[in-house]
Amino acid sequence: MLNYGIFWLFLALGTNYVIAAVAGYLVGLFFGYYLNRSWTFTSVAERKTDEFALYVFLYLVSLAASISFLGILVGKFFMHPLVANVFAIGLSTVTNFLGSKFLVFHAGALGYLKRIRGYLTVSFWAILGVKVASSFLFGSPFMTQGFIPFVSYFAHTLGNPYDYFAAIGAQVFPYPAGMLFIFSIPFIIAENILPAQIFLNIHTQLFLMRLPIIALDVLLYIILCMFLPTKERKVRLLYFASPILFYINYFHGQLDIVPMFFLFLSLALLFKKKTLPAFAVLGLGIAMKTHIAVAIPFYCIYLYRNKESPVAILKMFLVSFGVFWAVNPFLFSQGFIYSVLNNPEQQRLFSLFIPFGFDDLRFFLAPAALIAILYHFSSYKKLNHDSLLLVLGLAYAVLISLVPPMPGWFYWSVPFLILFFVKFKGAPVWNLWVMNGLYVLYFLFSSDSDVIQSLLPFRGPFRGGPSIFGMLEGAGMNAALFQDILFTLLEASLLLGAFWSYKMGTSTNLLYQEKKSRFVLGIAGDSGVGKSTLADAFSRVVGHENIARLDGDDLHKWERGNPEWNAVSHLNPKANLLHVDLVHAVTLLRGDSIERRPYDHSTGKFSTPVDMEAKKFILFQGLLPFMLEEMRSMFDLKIFMEADEPLRIAWKMARDGSERGYSEVETKAQIERRKPDAEKFVSPQREFADWAIHYAHEGGRTYSTEYIFKNSIGVDGLVEQLSAVQEFSVEHSYVDMNYQRLVFRGEISATVLREVAYRLFPNMFDLVDHDPDILSGISGIHQLFFINFLNHFYLVRLHRARLS
Repeated sequence: MLNYGIFWLFLALGTNYVIAAVAGYLVGLFFGYYLNRSWTFTSVAERKTDEFALYVFLYLVSLAASISFLGILVGKFFMHPLVANVFAIGLSTVTNFLGSKFLVFHAGALGYLKRIRGYLTVSFWAILGVKVASSFLFGSPFMTQGFIPFVSYFAHTLGNPYDYFAAIGAQVFPYPAGMLFIFSIPFIIAENILPAQIFLNIHTQLFLMRLPIIALDVLLYIILCMFLPTKERKVRLLYFASPILFYINYFHGQLDIVPMFFLFLSLALLFKKKTLPAFAVLGLGIAMKTHIAVAIPFYCIYLYRNKESPVAILKMFLVSFGVFWAVNPFLFSQGFIYSVLNNPEQQRLFSLFIPFGFDDLRFFLAPAALIAILYHFSSYKKLNHDSLLLVLGLAYAVLISLVPPMPGWFYWSVPFLILFFVKFKGAPVWNLWVMNGLYVLYFLFSSDSDVIQSLLPFRGPFRGGPSIFGMLEGAGMNAALFQDILFTLLEASLLLGAFWSYKMGTSTNLLYQEKKSRFVLGIAGDSGVGKSTLADAFSRVVGHENIARLDGDDLHKWERGNPEWNAVSHLNPKANLLHVDLVHAVTLLRGDSIERRPYDHSTGKFSTPVDMEAKKFILFQGLLPFMLEEMRSMFDLKIFMEADEPLRIAWKMARDGSERGYSEVETKAQIERRKPDAEKFVSPQREFADWAIHYAHEGGRTYSTEYIFKNSIGVDGLVEQLSAVQEFSVEHSYVDMNYQRLVFRGEISATVLREVAYRLFPNMFDLVDHDPDILSGISGIHQLFFINFLNHFYLVRLHRARLS
């Protein structure tokens, strides 16, 4: 109401309706923030200034959308401003509410934004400043004579520009309507806000065309940083400062960043197992440029190899097709078919072929290469994230190599190359920089170069001058040969980069091929040594949805208080149904479900039996998981935990008192009563362990952590990285011919551990099928070494498979 009241007052005073609406929105900004923060939502931000800044950003976006909507209602549908603003305010109310609920006052969203803030360094802002400045200055004839008039016509009339421009024989807009809509938004807003003299200025219109490019360029940079944790600096250098991509976006003025952003956003959603949104966004990408449709068969094969049903895959395909259809209202118009589906650029796909000597038959190389890549991709039994990224990058690289490329087409493959060049050590980064240089040289010296024309907005002496190719020919040089050499070198550098990416990507996928469908691990140890804490830490690594946890206490024979416990302790095999655990292990490894009755420690009673499904990781934790020889043979990793008695007793008393209602006297009596069985049955399990963890009391509340495991497990990289951390110490030694020992002391943050993990294990996601939640302190150390064990385990399997 306040917003509308201010609008009505300014309008009554004769103010332009757009200015009146802006005034109303700005006054409503502070009132809306106070109302949302005090009544509607709960503040979750650490700093209120950050929260308010985010709300202002949301409000400005909402303002732009509402003013644009208001301008359309008044200017195109001739609605009275007083009536039109009711609908515009309704739109802003909805956008403000949703933005506040899912962004400003949402803890998860704020966590993402806090992470993103680390990507926006001083160098980022410096590069962005150069890009913004260039947005006003440069533009090829594609931009100035094609895209801008086309978008301006639609923004002004909302009519079908495809038919109109085809009818008058003007330069076509070779993109579907999704691209048109995105670039029209700044024009619609600016036309209703700016004076005509400023709006029609070529520099203004160049900048308006660049606004979506700038926004999506930044967002794609953020997505790549999220794909490559801890490697933001390299992403900033190789992607955000890439000369190729700068030329495409901010000098020549191609629009390929838009479909590529939607493709990478779709991949990010797919990898988070949000399949329906992923295919919807993929449909948006195709609605921006049809070459994104190349990804659809690769998506379908990826999902099929990851156990998605054919019916579900078909539904996802229909979602993409439906979104493409919905975003293209001009799909069946003659102008659209001519401009988008039959334009000369599309026909380049069939420009390279092998002629046959009869019936004028031709063998098209580019489609054949795509089919071969698709066939090879489908031959893998298992497919990981790297496999999909690799094959998409390879497909687009081959496509560019086998057709005469347009300047913007290199955007299709460069981000994929950068992903692999940043992710893996030893990448020939020089190849990327050589490719950047050759790209600039080729499009500078090629016969159809429009570099000089791209400087025309300056209106300087270059206007109407000859191309550099023409200058070389005029000087008597063989310009065509020079062009061919540059083209050959450029394509060779692209293919070399694609080959290296393929080599590294397939090496990680080979490791993934050797993964067992289920990995079984056991954690044994006396009561109170931290078995559940360790199991919780491992669950955060692999994802709670990927692990089946079986607690040995579920197999006690009796509930608490039963007289049978007077004759035998919980640590005695006679008091536990150990062979039921064996049956459950066999059943889960077979892929079948089991029924198990959980033991509730707070009540000492068994709960209602529950069904447990077989998961990728199966974890047995308890007092006696290694008691049976047959059971021991099923474990891929056996861990034994122990602690100095003063430390264990203190931990057990704290836990039993808070969680199980025991007094200190009862806990101490229980420990003494169980001691003989602990020495007889629990402690001997240590000799079967692959990994022994010992907590040593060092006075007060401090303790050190000791690992003992086989010499064959490589730890040099971890030791080197962890030893460099201040306030944290690592001692590494070899015990004898079979074992090595590590001792840890001090504190270490989750951020540091996360950086170490991604630095040493670039294929970590493939090992655990999850984005690990790395903890701080010794729990995070346990997680890192668990990942290291997994990496070693599958490397050994791969080596043995190759030998066999």
